[in-house]
Amino acid sequence: MAGAGVTLRQDVSRLGVVGFVEVVACLPTLWRTYRDLRSRLREARHDLCVLIDYPGFNLFLAREARRAGVPVLYFVSPQVWAWRRGASGRWRAG
Repeated sequence: MAGAGVTLRQDVSRLGVVGFVEVVACLPTLWRTYRDLRSRLREARHDLCVLIDYPGFNLFLAREARRAGVPVLYFVSPQVWAWRRGASGRWRAG
């Protein structure tokens, strides 16, 4: 999105962690980021809130956007592991 010229309010890609210790270590940054974005949603009129993947964070933010009256577009990119071979030999979502 940034490469296409979209202004990112926050880039949470660096916060995508796995594991209890790693998540706990990122909690302060996640909380600050969430509060900042929630404030931005409430302070100004926005045409659209575009959220990409990261459901553990973005589903909470989507709820705040809806409360603020901001439409939400939630993009989840297809993943190879989400597809499986069907009985007919064709690939299908599974």
